[in-house]
Amino acid sequence: MTPDHALKTFTTHIEDVQAAIPPDRLLVFDVRQGWPPLCAFLGVPTPSEPFPRVNDAAMFQQHARAAGRLLFRRSR
Repeated sequence: MTPDHALKTFTTHIEDVQAAIPPDRLLVFDVRQGWPPLCAFLGVPTPSEPFPRVNDAAMFQQHARAAGRLLFRRSR
């Protein structure tokens, strides 16, 4: 599958979901927005704790380095 085909498939899927689900029942959510739109959609109070950001670039790099070290040890 080419990157263009993958992007087209993904975009088509998103469009199909948005066409099939009524807007009041579908949250199109960007995690960078944090708690407010998610909590408003669910009708719950916004937590006082920070929105979890466990898949940011720094965390990804940390996991990648740890995985690399593990692979290096196993290859000895």
